[in-house]
This record gives sequence, structure tokens and C-alpha cells, in this order.
Amino acid sequence: LFQHSLTEALEGKQDSDFFDEALLGKLEGFGEVLSPEVTSIEFTNGAPGSRTVTVNSERIANVRRLRRETPPEQRVRLAGWLDAIRHSDRMFTLKLESGTTLRGVAEGVPTEVLAGLFGKKAVVSATAVFRPSGKVLRLDADHIEAAGEDFSFWSREPHPVSAPLELRDLRQPQGPRTGLNAIIGRWPGDESDEEVAAALEALS
Repeated sequence: LFQHSLTEALEGKQDSDFFDEALLGKLEGFGEVLSPEVTSIEFTNGAPGSRTVTVNSERIANVRRLRRETPPEQRVRLAGWLDAIRHSDRMFTLKLESGTTLRGVAEGVPTEVLAGLFGKKAVVSATAVFRPSGKVLRLDADHIEAAGEDFSFWSREPHPVSAPLELRDLRQPQGPRTGLNAIIGRWPGDESDEEVAAALEALS
């Protein structure tokens, strides 16, 4: 599992099921080992025919980018059908009206509640954990209850309300007549300096 997580993070896969922002932070730490003397690290599980995973500065840059692009977690309320429940690790799937199926973990929800709602309409209150692409990775549910008949409003796949901004997204090129250049040294009215001074004096 670790090898899958590391491989897909190093390859820069935005829709992987094998890592979240917290794990990306730990994988990014491998970059601290790299130096002019240590240019790469290799991982292998030792099994015959297993694949060797190589970590270098270029591939760590992919991990760093994925972590930067991952939207923050947010609270959501969703409605759908509890389509599957796994007792061993409290995993469940929620099928929305659109047909989209989301995976979740319900560690804080009593077993009898999950069992009673299996295959039925339910409303899930959870923290949504996102992939770098903005799609939901999983739902960390803390409350699940039966849903009413009209639950269409809540049966929509959540999207991040905020996402990290790149500095380049905020930069706009400026020419001689745009940005600050359009206002520096200019006064929008025809008033003289004396008239402006008198107006400021009257306001003070």
C-alpha cells in the first residue's frame, strides 16, 4: 500500500485513491534527505519481480505540487443510499441520486445505526477530504440518520468552496497605461493644488 501511495504521488496523479494531504506531507519529507551527495533514494519491498520506486528532486516536486493543490477539508451534509457497509474498518459507500458513489469512514457512528440504515436513504454529516483534483477522496462521517422522502437538495457531490491560489494566478502584466502606471502622476479632476489643499483643510 505504501509503495502504491509513493508511486502515484511521485507520478503526480491528481485522482489517486492512495493518499491524502496529510500523507503527501510525510512523503514530501523524503526531499529533505536529498542533497548534492544524495541525488536519489530507491524503495523496494524485496518480493521477486517487485518494482523499485525511485525518489529524486524532480519527482518530489510532483508531490509538493499535489499537496499545494489539495483543497482543505470542509464540512458537508449529504443524502443518498447506504450502498455498502464494512464492519471491520467502518467503511461505507453512499450512492447519490446522480449515480455517483462516495466512500466514507464512520468510526464515530454506532454499529446498530449503520446496520439499521443499510440499503436505505440516509443523511450523512461528515468532513469531506479532497483529492488534488478537487474530487472527494472520502467522507469522515460523525453522524448518520434516516433521510426523508425529499432529499434531492442534499444528494449532490460536494465541491471545495476554496482552493489554494498560485501566486502566478494573482499576477497581471502591466503596460504603460495599465495598473499603477495609469494613475501615478495623474489627478482625476481639473482642480488646482490650492483648491485641493483648501478642500482637504475643510474636511479636517
